[in-house]
Amino acid sequence: MMYTAQQTTDLAALKQVMNAVDTIPVSTAECERGFSKMNIVCTSLRSRLSVMHMSSLMFISLSGPPLSSWKPLPFVKSWISLLQTGEKPVLGRDLTKQKLQA
Repeated sequence: MMYTAQQTTDLAALKQVMNAVDTIPVSTAECERGFSKMNIVCTSLRSRLSVMHMSSLMFISLSGPPLSSWKPLPFVKSWISLLQTGEKPVLGRDLTKQKLQA
């Protein structure tokens, strides 16, 4: 079947509309989960978190691995070694395996 230029344009527009409709969530469950996590992260004791820190904690809370699978020992060792050398930890520093095992 051959389409005219107008029909082809209409089909392309219809495809864009269908793709846009596919992105609309079916429920608000994901949003509710986000607000629930935010209430856990931002408590009265942590109400002065900056937007950047709040965003980072929310991202880890929503997208990170389960806490049971996180192994903190390499990070603790790197922090202790930084304290012993007098170096200040830098937010976002790349902690490679070589640095962690040193």
